[in-house]
Amino acid sequence: LPYSTNKALICTLEDGLYLYDGEKSVPFLSEVTNFLKENRLYKAIKLKNGNFAFGTLLRGVVIIDKQGALIHLMEKGRGLGDNAVYNLEEDQQGSLWVTMSVGISRVELQTPMTWFDERNGLTGAVNDIIRYDGDLYAATMLGLYKLKRGASFSTPSNFIKVNELPTSVWAMTAQHGSLLLVTDNGTAELKNGKYKFLDDYSGAVILPSRYDPSVVYVGLTDGVVILKFEAGRWKSLGSIPNVNADVGEMNED
Repeated sequence: LPYSTNKALICTLEDGLYLYDGEKSVPFLSEVTNFLKENRLYKAIKLKNGNFAFGTLLRGVVIIDKQGALIHLMEKGRGLGDNAVYNLEEDQQGSLWVTMSVGISRVELQTPMTWFDERNGLTGAVNDIIRYDGDLYAATMLGLYKLKRGASFSTPSNFIKVNELPTSVWAMTAQHGSLLLVTDNGTAELKNGKYKFLDDYSGAVILPSRYDPSVVYVGLTDGVVILKFEAGRWKSLGSIPNVNADVGEMNED
């Protein structure tokens, strides 16, 4: 493959990549050096933007930049229908066509999006999502899930179910250092890695007050509960009297 005006990138099946200047070749070290050796590099192309795409027989496709830094890893369960890749082709729109032992995939490389579903551990309809204390949480009909970052590029990120909340989680908000979660079993609080329930009201929506930062409202199927932050902790003040409606949305005027 053309690498620069006076260098070529040589690709081998089991011995990785080399740079050749017309006289000598030297190993081209990158973040995917061992990956390509272990997974049998079969097809390689240079993309229009200067990056390189490599198809393997065992682990799908990897894309690196000219310096060897990883940009994408696509494999079965992460955008491809199969791991055995036989051919690659870039179209006029900059998308990558991948021919595999089972089917063909078109990958839109310009779309910075990752799809998470049951293949990545995330099950149940997603009701809410939030970043709290550096971690990403997803509230679903089947419980609460926390994103576990991959240890390396070949170990994908996936969602882990939070066993402390074995109930549907409908809404979340981060307030005063705590994550408040509205569930079928009541409003729960996550703080310092520990979960506890503040009450047993089955909620559906949550609204932090814009006028009083110490107040959060929780909408129920038959009313509204007030949460109050006092003396450094959250507590439930119970439901508002004479409000018995099914609350699906709340706003402050």
